[in-house]
Amino acid sequence: MRADFLGRLIAYPPLKAALDAGLFTVGPMSEAELRLAMTGPAAEAGLAVEPALVEAVIADLREGAGAGMGSGVLPLMSQAMAATWELREGSELTLCADRRAGGVADVVNRSAQAAYDALTSSQKDAARLVFTRLPVITPDGQFARRQCGGSDLHAPGTQTADTDAVIDVFSAHRLLVLGKDSVEIAHDVLLQAWKQLRDWLGDDQHDRALYSQVVTDAATWQGNRRDSSYLYRPGRLAAMDAAVTRWQDAPTRYPPLSATSQAFLDAAHHAARRSGRRRRSAFAILALLTGLAVVASAVAWHQRVAAVRQRDQAIYNQVIAEALQSAASDPTLAAQLTLAAYRIQPAQDAASRLLNTENTPLSAPVTAGTGSPYSVVFSPYSVVFSPYGLAFSPSGRTLASVGADAAVRLWDVADPARPRPFGPPLTVSTVPVDGVAFGPDGHTLATSSDDGTIRLWNLNVQYAFQRICSAAGDLTPGQWNQYIPQLRYQPSCVH
Repeated sequence: MRADFLGRLIAYPPLKAALDAGLFTVGPMSEAELRLAMTGPAAEAGLAVEPALVEAVIADLREGAGAGMGSGVLPLMSQAMAATWELREGSELTLCADRRAGGVADVVNRSAQAAYDALTSSQKDAARLVFTRLPVITPDGQFARRQCGGSDLHAPGTQTADTDAVIDVFSAHRLLVLGKDSVEIAHDVLLQAWKQLRDWLGDDQHDRALYSQVVTDAATWQGNRRDSSYLYRPGRLAAMDAAVTRWQDAPTRYPPLSATSQAFLDAAHHAARRSGRRRRSAFAILALLTGLAVVASAVAWHQRVAAVRQRDQAIYNQVIAEALQSAASDPTLAAQLTLAAYRIQPAQDAASRLLNTENTPLSAPVTAGTGSPYSVVFSPYSVVFSPYGLAFSPSGRTLASVGADAAVRLWDVADPARPRPFGPPLTVSTVPVDGVAFGPDGHTLATSSDDGTIRLWNLNVQYAFQRICSAAGDLTPGQWNQYIPQLRYQPSCVH
């Protein structure tokens, strides 16, 4: 009894009782055990076994087993001994009978071929469909038997009676095993030994492997309550669809898929269509959300621009209002506010106010000297003086001016609205002075005259009197004259 049939045996109480009484397990057998398996049953039946037959069968089994005797040799030996028994000579099983049966190497092939040759033409077509559906191809490319439902073997286009006849004939030859609702090949030896079956399975082995894969995957899906996670994804499904089309174009080589396999593929198609609809819906929603995001960004940008414009307009209006309010009391502040407003918003009214500001003095006039002063230019953004007639100290608190009377005047411009002269003019020479400039430290003044001379002036004393004036008020001209000799030209250096 094969191990996979023990469950059925236990279902019958008398057989179960016999099984409980003593279980004898047959595993892979040694050569000595195989010899005993051949001679023991024959002796029980009153038959003699020729020793040469035993050695010939063992040799054939050893040659076919390759790496060693396995569990698959016992069914093969049983088939060979059964064929030898049918050709026995009296009460003896001889080597001659074994050779007439074809030996171990050909006994299964001859037995299966004999069963096939006994079929009618229509039954032979049914036999091809039955035997190409029973085996499957394993991932390593080997054929293996599988259990198949009886209803799955009745392919459309074939007579049920022909299929049943094939199953009955091959089961009578012990090549098929029948269950309550299943059929399977008796042992794996048939897959390699029967040449006709190898020819059927050898055609388009890649498609045979795909066919077996569909059948196996469909059975797994069915066994797991048709869980959708076992279905093919679109890429795999497309490959299977192409294979199914090829199978349908060659119905004599490929039996139609079983009902379970067809339901499996239909469910995969349904899941693929549903997934495609979900994917398209997701793309549409994503595109819609992207569009809404772009529109929202554009609206937010326009609102921000409008808010900035409104803010700038409000600041502009406020600055202009403060400039108008300060125009009479503080023209300097009014001009600066007007300039700031123009920079915020270069509007026409701000430009007009700036032009009007040019005609408004920012402070009391500063007398440069008795002749025509050098040019002064006021722009909306800065005050630019001629580089020769006027010069500011680096600190910006002192202004030196040059007139045509050959004198240089110093001015305290810490408060631009109220410039004050400090000290009498510095008399340079009798010729006009055409240039004046401060040194980097602000304590040295350089003048140039038309006679080609350059003079350097030490202003430290002048700054000292400036501090005195700030503390005690302006000095009289006589007081200034006491200190003027200290401000003299020194040809080589400045002290």
